[in-house]
Amino acid sequence: MSCAHGAIASRSGQRPDRIRHIVTPKEDVHAHDRSSLRRAGPARGTGHLHRDQHDFYADEGVHVALRDGCTWDAERLRRGAAIGLGRTLLSRLGDGIPWVALNVNTARPLFWFLARSGLTSLADLADQRLAVTPPHTGPGVFTRIILRQAGLDPDRDVQSIVRWPGDHSMDLRRLHNGSIDAAVVGDTMAPEAIAAEHGWQLLAFVGDHFQIPTVGVAVDPTYTDPEDPAVQAEYEPTGAPCR
Repeated sequence: MSCAHGAIASRSGQRPDRIRHIVTPKEDVHAHDRSSLRRAGPARGTGHLHRDQHDFYADEGVHVALRDGCTWDAERLRRGAAIGLGRTLLSRLGDGIPWVALNVNTARPLFWFLARSGLTSLADLADQRLAVTPPHTGPGVFTRIILRQAGLDPDRDVQSIVRWPGDHSMDLRRLHNGSIDAAVVGDTMAPEAIAAEHGWQLLAFVGDHFQIPTVGVAVDPTYTDPEDPAVQAEYEPTGAPCR
């Protein structure tokens, strides 16, 4: 459950006032001969950037440009296509937004608790400075669940340094200069390699604690028809939709 991204889809030749929105993490798609799709979200969009750079989307008649939807509210997000399924799942359960998953790429949250040397377990995070995302985000929810499983109250036992998802390079700089003791980081880096290089510790992999869809493509059928050619053209390069 990372940030969700947003997208706007339209068929080629469709009037601007009929453009449909699709929410996902970091992406935007504009039509070639067949369709147009715009999306937004966090670092989770890097896989889609890779596919765009290698012309996988062009082969399907679409072009993708990344947009960061981490700070979008639910109403804006639901009018696009979302890549970050964590937040969409949360908003479906908590707010009743009828998200439909078109495909799912990962079923385990790809986040790690990365800590400075000297900390060897989650219990060691008591009274330590932990860089985390806001509680309403997917990674923020995961963090709170796992801290509680370790016997820690995330609001009292840990000094939370709140920051938005995605900027893990800042976490590394803060760990290096000693301004934080640990951070919850995602898969946009290689946590094992980073830990080995700096002598840091990986305290936990979130995916070992529970399974939940975190990356894929989802739309709210209230605003976006899952069968719209613009939507299908966007996720066809990633695989068939989930039924």
